[in-house]
Amino acid sequence: MMSLSGSLACSHSCYMRSSPSQPLLRSRAIARPLCRSTPPTVAAAEASEKRQATKASEFQGMGAEKIDEEVQKSKRALFDLRIAQRTKQPFKPSDFWYNKKKIAQLLTVRRQQEIEQGIAKRESRSIERKKLLAAGFGNLIH
Repeated sequence: MMSLSGSLACSHSCYMRSSPSQPLLRSRAIARPLCRSTPPTVAAAEASEKRQATKASEFQGMGAEKIDEEVQKSKRALFDLRIAQRTKQPFKPSDFWYNKKKIAQLLTVRRQQEIEQGIAKRESRSIERKKLLAAGFGNLIH
């Protein structure tokens, strides 16, 4: 988009040129942004990660191991979002909501499957503790 003065208004590099034949100014001390558009790398990442809300019914057919794997992926994504937030990197706040909801849905489906198998709540927690001990996370158990 060209403005009336002949300078480059916005081609997602957002820097001015004194004339079209001169090279693009890249020094931050000299170049001045002309617009507040999202940089192309952030915009491309946001466009590729458009997500729709999940439904618990989508996870009904999964096995326990697959559910645990998905829970770990979502927990890792939450951790990465917290790191991005604290280091002031670009992130989408809606991803916090998305991943928390997905984790809750997955754990609910897993518990429903345990109930169908007749596993009591206390027994379920005991099995989970034994898995943590076997994996070497004994210091996390109270």
